[in-house]
Amino acid sequence: MIHLSSIVLLFPLWFSLTEQAPISLEQIVLHASQELSEQSVQVLQDGYAQLTPAERSRTAYEIRTDSSSRAQKLLLGWLRSEKNLFVQGAILEALEDTNLDTIPENAIRPFLSAPDASLQNYAMRLYGQLPSADFSYLDTLCNDSGNPGFQIALFEALVQRSDTAFENFPIATLLKFKKSPVPQVADAALRAALSAPGSRNSEVEHWQAVASQSEQASTRAAAASDLHVNTDTIALKLAKDPHVSVRLAVYQSYRDGTRDALRHLLGTSPDLDPAVREAKVNLLRRLPQIPDLPEVHSLLLAALADSFSQVREAAEAVLSGENMPRGLAYDITAEALDSSHDTVRLAAYRQISAREFRELLETVRSRIAMEKNSENIVAALNVVITLKPAGDPADLEYFRPYAAHRSPLVRAIAAHAFGKLQVPGSEPDIIQLATKDSNSSVRAHAFEAMGFFPQRVFLPYLEQCFANREGTQDAARARAAACWAAPRIQPATEQDFAIIDQISTNMFILATKPTIPEAMGMLVFDRDFVIANAILAIARLSKLHPDHPIPLAHGKNILELYQKAENGGQQNAFANTVSIPITETLSDVIRQTRQFLGDEECTTAPLKPSRLSITLDYFKPHEE
Repeated sequence: MIHLSSIVLLFPLWFSLTEQAPISLEQIVLHASQELSEQSVQVLQDGYAQLTPAERSRTAYEIRTDSSSRAQKLLLGWLRSEKNLFVQGAILEALEDTNLDTIPENAIRPFLSAPDASLQNYAMRLYGQLPSADFSYLDTLCNDSGNPGFQIALFEALVQRSDTAFENFPIATLLKFKKSPVPQVADAALRAALSAPGSRNSEVEHWQAVASQSEQASTRAAAASDLHVNTDTIALKLAKDPHVSVRLAVYQSYRDGTRDALRHLLGTSPDLDPAVREAKVNLLRRLPQIPDLPEVHSLLLAALADSFSQVREAAEAVLSGENMPRGLAYDITAEALDSSHDTVRLAAYRQISAREFRELLETVRSRIAMEKNSENIVAALNVVITLKPAGDPADLEYFRPYAAHRSPLVRAIAAHAFGKLQVPGSEPDIIQLATKDSNSSVRAHAFEAMGFFPQRVFLPYLEQCFANREGTQDAARARAAACWAAPRIQPATEQDFAIIDQISTNMFILATKPTIPEAMGMLVFDRDFVIANAILAIARLSKLHPDHPIPLAHGKNILELYQKAENGGQQNAFANTVSIPITETLSDVIRQTRQFLGDEECTTAPLKPSRLSITLDYFKPHEE
């Protein structure tokens, strides 16, 4: 049995030494980018014939996401030589996930006339996506007595490629399928005909009108699949259709009707189906500019209070969209702020922060005390943090009650507020939250606040943070925040520098020693984002205090250790047999650190894709 295992990697890298907040786990986005090595290609070439049909199909599936062109060349070669229909279909399906621009259309064309209907369908689905697809040739293959699956795949390709496909595919061919004995074929043909660009064909319009009155819901849905200006009457009728699929098709396709028709569509009673309600809201996103209509206000306010999250999310997306005029968004947001629904006010707070509606700041401040829901309190406080100037002494008493709130979400945002707004006198509150709070997420936010509001009094507590090597994400986030905050605080006394020395040593240990000693042949290091923050912090400290020997030595040593590890060395001169945690992320951190310490421009770069690991031993002759 062939076995292919892929490595997940970071691509591309996203941070730099000028970050204004700690590098977080959320910033490390994982992508499964794979690349076949030349050796792996040779193994596959040599071993392919030994595999069973099921294994050949599985192999095609496994290599389809290769980021190089090697997999596609392999697949095309196998397609030419493969005799098994099942495997041919699997290869055609796998090719859909490769670079379509480099697939020659003549490599797929023979399979469009294959004797097997299923294989024809696979071929048509792939061929229709090719930029080089010849739709005039497809016209010659299209007849009403052919393979229904092939016909449907062809008509779906016409819908997707209507901008170029109809230059070489006549509407007349589609009209031949109006009365196809297979209803799905007739419906697909109608959808294709309605998608044709340019002026509407009178026969197609008549076909749509007749289909809109069909007894079959699928046919009525096909009639609603592309509603143009002169079909407002059809749209309004089908918007009240008893079948969900028809109503859904109306709202998913309607885009350029008259103002009156739009008012009628938006003003219809709320649909019982949440998918239709979501589609009705999303209709607004397709308009060039959302008009200021009472129906728009009512629809969005109702959607923000919807019991289904996907409808609420759609409404928020519309409010923050580029086609939503700022004045209209302001009016709806101000109205939402007065709503009795928690979810509506929550959306209003988010919009005020995102669009910076400073005119509503005082209204929000006065409303926070009335909020009972912790999520709403957090969103409202975030408005204050986003829109209010920093350094106001009055903010101390304003935020203090929230620092003692029963909800850890609220205590965390209070810690964030003390830091971001640099509230004078809040240092004891930040220390209390960082060291005494029962919730690790609150403690993490408080350590971040120390970086936003850097004060010498925080130094001893930053040093203590590294004593906790707990493996939870929030505890790790606190260590990352402490690393980031330390270089932002300017030491002034010998005692301060002594603490900075100890912090630097703690971060060096964190970056080079495992959290768990070697057990069962494995070493467990801290989280990548914690180590990254530690390395960058050591670099900053050594640059900020060039006459202070300990941070400077740690900066130099950490570069040497990682250089040795990257070159294949396994010995750590400072910790006997401890291996340095080398990952793609940390390698880039080290590269930037070298640039930074060498007074060079710090640059990020995409990483090389990981390689599929293929073991030669898996290609063994099968026993009879």
